[in-house]
Amino acid sequence: MPTAIWPMLATPVTRPFDSADWLFEIKWDGYRAVAFIENGRLRLVSRNQNDLTGQYPELRNLPELVDAKKAVLDGEVVALDEQGRPSFSLMQQRSGFRPGGHRIPGRAGIPIQYFVFDVIYADGHDLHRVNLEDRKQALAALVTSGDVLHYSEHYPENGTGLFEAARQRGLEGIVAKRRNSCYEERRSREWLKIKITQRLECVIAGYTEPEGSREYFGSLVLGLYDKQRRLIHVGQAGSG
Repeated sequence: MPTAIWPMLATPVTRPFDSADWLFEIKWDGYRAVAFIENGRLRLVSRNQNDLTGQYPELRNLPELVDAKKAVLDGEVVALDEQGRPSFSLMQQRSGFRPGGHRIPGRAGIPIQYFVFDVIYADGHDLHRVNLEDRKQALAALVTSGDVLHYSEHYPENGTGLFEAARQRGLEGIVAKRRNSCYEERRSREWLKIKITQRLECVIAGYTEPEGSREYFGSLVLGLYDKQRRLIHVGQAGSG
């Protein structure tokens, strides 16, 4: 069983499309996480190899919902808003907002769920070279969806239809995956992400400290006023 996985990353493209050679999924707006399950114990690791297990104690029983003694799953930790939509702002609040790279205590009262969309290893079988469609079939047989674990459905051929449905629900976008693709531990054009452009007028509440090549500030801290006229953090913008 592998002890570390660098998640396969999708290449951004601008327009949805239809193709019999591709499967399409909802793009979950949360924190990417690989789940290592071994003999009833869970280890949850971020795409940057940070251990997330202790941050999400409600996922500790996740191995009970997986029909394998040893497995490696790929998915997204997601917080849903009152309309059942993934909210990255709620995820930031749950995990602890990091202005300038500094972390504050997270809000443990915000529930999270794990949406699983791939399986990389299961009970002695390395599935890196198995095609995506067969991996999805194996994954569906392995997991039992419940309060904290959800199998991420895929939809063949009709990417434009799923994209429009995601737009109408106010979701982030969709991911297109070539149905015969293997699991590559890198960014690949076998997976494509198509984001939905949305407009929102926000209050600029501050900025984060510069990192990397940025000289003056990192990103703008954005907020909105709620019904009680309290300024609530809704996210950051750093790419224009």
